[in-house]
Amino acid sequence: MTMKMLRALVAILTENHFVIPEGKIVNDALLMRIDKPWKQHRYTLKKDYFDPVNRTREQNYAKQPDGVSDRSWTDLVDYWLLPKTQEKCEMGKNARALQGHKHDSGATSFANRREDLKKKGKFSELAFYKTVYAKEDGSFKEGTLSHQFVYGSSFKWKQAGALAIS
Repeated sequence: MTMKMLRALVAILTENHFVIPEGKIVNDALLMRIDKPWKQHRYTLKKDYFDPVNRTREQNYAKQPDGVSDRSWTDLVDYWLLPKTQEKCEMGKNARALQGHKHDSGATSFANRREDLKKKGKFSELAFYKTVYAKEDGSFKEGTLSHQFVYGSSFKWKQAGALAIS
């Protein structure tokens, strides 16, 4: 079953189970809503049950998780073992390694985080940046771009303040 057929089947099954309007807009919205949990499920399956380095194709087939049909599992293993798929995975891994700024702000959107700071009367771009990229204890990992940016900015602000006073 192709991904397109599977997506259409999900839309049909959902429409049959719930009272929702029919139509392309509703189907597209439904599939967008399902995409993230579906990707997370595939990620978990791959992380917990698939090992391309230490297991052969047949050994990966045998490591089938509960709740996944034989055909679905073999299709997934075959897909993950394709050279093109492995190349894409390697490119993604390399791209993630290059990301210098990893935020720790959780599910709170940047807009809501800004509003919260404004309500507390503590808003500045530097304060916002700290709430997004700092660890829970307020520190930054030594040698990271975030660490350099915040401490460099703080130093420049202190210098500017000293110049304004004198």
